[in-house]
Amino acid sequence: MKKFAYVYGLLMLVVITTVGVTYAAFTDKASVLGATFSAGSADIKLLLDITKGVETSNLAEDLQGPTFSGIGC
Repeated sequence: MKKFAYVYGLLMLVVITTVGVTYAAFTDKASVLGATFSAGSADIKLLLDITKGVETSNLAEDLQGPTFSGIGC
């Protein structure tokens, strides 16, 4: 009986941890090359020039990503 309770408790711990990690992974969004970055209700800004610091004029909502050519077939 104790072994059953131990195995059941361990199984529940694994299930709860898996559900928590899955929820955390899918509630924050991130995408690349024209995608949107999101972290809950935080307002994420990107630096236009990393040497200028976090002045308001140096912050942007979107930045153009790199363009690649000649990849694949």
